Amino acid sequence: MAAAAACIFAICLPRTDHRQLRRALVIRRTYGDLVVSTPGDGCLLDRFVGTCRPHLVYTPHSLRGCAGPLLPQLSFLHILLGDEQALEAEAQLYQRLLARDQSEARTVVDSFLKGKPLIELYDSVLIPALSLAEQDRHNGTIDTTHEEFLFLSINEMIAEFAEYQPVLSSPEDEGAARGPGLTAHFSGRILCLPANDQADEITAAMLAQLLEQRGYGALSFPHSTSPLDMLALLDPGPDDIICISALPPYAFAPARMICQQMRGRFPTIKLVAGVWGFKGDTEKAKARFERNQPDRLLTSLAQAVEQIEELVGRHRGGSAELQSETVYSQA
Repeated sequence: MAAAAACIFAICLPRTDHRQLRRALVIRRTYGDLVVSTPGDGCLLDRFVGTCRPHLVYTPHSLRGCAGPLLPQLSFLHILLGDEQALEAEAQLYQRLLARDQSEARTVVDSFLKGKPLIELYDSVLIPALSLAEQDRHNGTIDTTHEEFLFLSINEMIAEFAEYQPVLSSPEDEGAARGPGLTAHFSGRILCLPANDQADEITAAMLAQLLEQRGYGALSFPHSTSPLDMLALLDPGPDDIICISALPPYAFAPARMICQQMRGRFPTIKLVAGVWGFKGDTEKAKARFERNQPDRLLTSLAQAVEQIEELVGRHRGGSAELQSETVYSQA
């Protein structure tokens, strides 16, 4: 925790809660300059405060009010040490992954998924949890070890959901999920590209998986290779669709750069950009792409699947014109 290395902080956990104790031990092992006191350390903490004179002594309740505005480099502790029972599923998942508790993280995911389609889990839980991690990463408040564990855990979950069968309430829903009327006449590929980093790569893999489950030929690519180099090997044709995947908070600059590259190299190909979870003005967001605007600008995987199917339907009907001025915002 480089931003706080010049200071010594003490956090006191007064209650004998086994989850709090476990989280405290994780923090104690990870951050040498952050002293976390458990109930059995009362005398130790007293001696520490009397001799080392830490800059600040916090309890979990004071952290909730102070860690964010006063010490942004400690804002991750609000989630890691939080004990509210009403946390949203994405915050619960992020909390458990920060604590490197894969079992409880999977419990959060399985509990949310009961009776729901996989796309809702991705849009409502996994992507928001990734967004929290991205925010903390850019703020310098999550270390490489925790970040890699979080990415690895979510990648493993996505791999396990490859054979997931959605919950369908009627034969009509089942037919719509498979989309046989579209895929049977679509020979193109859907190429899902990460805009910049590993979080973008993970969301691209989510989209490709959802499209594959609907019968489309979809591919996702790693972020470590140049998009143009990857696509040069595949030689995209007029029937293919390129999907750029970007996760805030710093999503638009890399997404715009990829759009510019794709428009320059493949000027007639269908181009979709997903800025997942974006809550702002989508008209202003579209303007950021300037002359290299995508055919669709989307903010959720559900919208992406819907609008890709619309593009496929236009292709099947022989329509060459795309309404590139249309921007779809998250409901």
